[in-house]
Amino acid sequence: MRVAPFTISERALRQIEWIRGQYLEHFPDDPPAMAGVNLAQPVLPDGKLGPYSVFIAFWRRSEFKVEDRWLVQKVSGLDLVFPVPAEQVLLFVGKEIDYDEDHAFYLRDAVSGSPS
Repeated sequence: MRVAPFTISERALRQIEWIRGQYLEHFPDDPPAMAGVNLAQPVLPDGKLGPYSVFIAFWRRSEFKVEDRWLVQKVSGLDLVFPVPAEQVLLFVGKEIDYDEDHAFYLRDAVSGSPS
């Protein structure tokens, strides 16, 4: 199993489970099979890209193939896929994914707790 360069806080894990529940509610015949962690950049009103932010989503059973199991990593007890380009992996090194209602998912320093 691959090793991810980050951890996930208890608060973020609870929110990920809530998201999983939303998938189950909306797709009961095609439930969530695997969580994924990635980065996204919003398009700002002026057309430029905003700063990166963490996003979490799920592949449903019909979308996640058995042959993709080699991509799975266990992070803070959660099996997930981390399909981030090599140049963005460094943004996650030594970080913890956390969650709060004001910032949604975000990276913070795993030692000091300071937002990144």
